[in-house]
Amino acid sequence: RVRLLEAAPTTGLLAYWPFSSASRSGSTYNDVSGNGQHFTVNGTITDDTTETKFSGCIDFGTADGNHYLKSSSNSFTDIDASSGFSGVSISVWVRTGNSTQNQWIISEGTVNTRWAFFNESANAPKWRSTTGYDIIQTGTILDDVWHHLVVTYNDSNRLVQHYRDGSLTNSGTVGGSAGFNGEYLLVGQHSSLGGNEASYRWRGKMAHMRLYNRVLSSSEVTTLYQQW
Repeated sequence: RVRLLEAAPTTGLLAYWPFSSASRSGSTYNDVSGNGQHFTVNGTITDDTTETKFSGCIDFGTADGNHYLKSSSNSFTDIDASSGFSGVSISVWVRTGNSTQNQWIISEGTVNTRWAFFNESANAPKWRSTTGYDIIQTGTILDDVWHHLVVTYNDSNRLVQHYRDGSLTNSGTVGGSAGFNGEYLLVGQHSSLGGNEASYRWRGKMAHMRLYNRVLSSSEVTTLYQQW
């Protein structure tokens, strides 16, 4: 039997970073969506071409240091001004076996002033709209296996939904709205860029990160999970 996979959703796609060696040009990881939202490499970040699940992934390593990806200052799309905006969805594959609960995935601008998706004092990531407005995913991702993570934020009612490995884990409503005014994006490190464990840097691997300007449906999340 041959199982035909539905293509990954493209409606509302703002950026797609495969984080593969094929999408890296020197110190740049390219956005292959066509929207030009490329990342610059800071510190020592390697391409793991031996990872069997994907044809390459990005490896941030496990040592202390300023190892992160950053877009140019104030260069990202002003999401809430984009056509069709209804919220935001982040889809990414991650793998970390490090027991450190504080690990960064992605954020816009300075922490606590815009949106962020990261681990903090928990075994799974949280969505943060601004300071004090968090919804934490149940369960754990700190087990050294690949997990597909999706978080969605509905701008009209502030509903946050967490998915892991194709299934909804939990949801909740945050008390404050998130801001999307087009500041820099940061992957793998806290915006203080302190280069130490307290700075929440990512300790492990990532692959196939996508960012949308709308809330993905549960069937679309399943489609993304089934790509690999």
